[in-house]
Amino acid sequence: MLEKVNLPDLAARFDGLDADLDWAKVLSVGEQQRVAFARVLLAAPRYAILDEATSALDIANEDSLYEQLAASDTTLISVGHRPSILKYHPQVLELTGNGGWQLHAAGDYSFDRVPG
Repeated sequence: MLEKVNLPDLAARFDGLDADLDWAKVLSVGEQQRVAFARVLLAAPRYAILDEATSALDIANEDSLYEQLAASDTTLISVGHRPSILKYHPQVLELTGNGGWQLHAAGDYSFDRVPG
């Protein structure tokens, strides 16, 4: 699974995954995000809520991870500001402020329309 999330040498770097470490301090944010994706892929939940889940990753890693989740039976719900994740979702729920919202087809949505 670590190879699938582009962390093939992670276990070797720390003499195994049973090491008692403060992982938040020894892994970069991008590595932490890829480990989180590995956990979701392994657990295969019915739903996954991803809040800025790829914010520290380049587009190639983001695409690889989202493609793997999209190919699974997990329904994705993402919170994000990157237009690159739109292609992995059928709809966008735009929160317009003061309790307002609009639902858009992801293919028709543009981040340029978001006020502010």
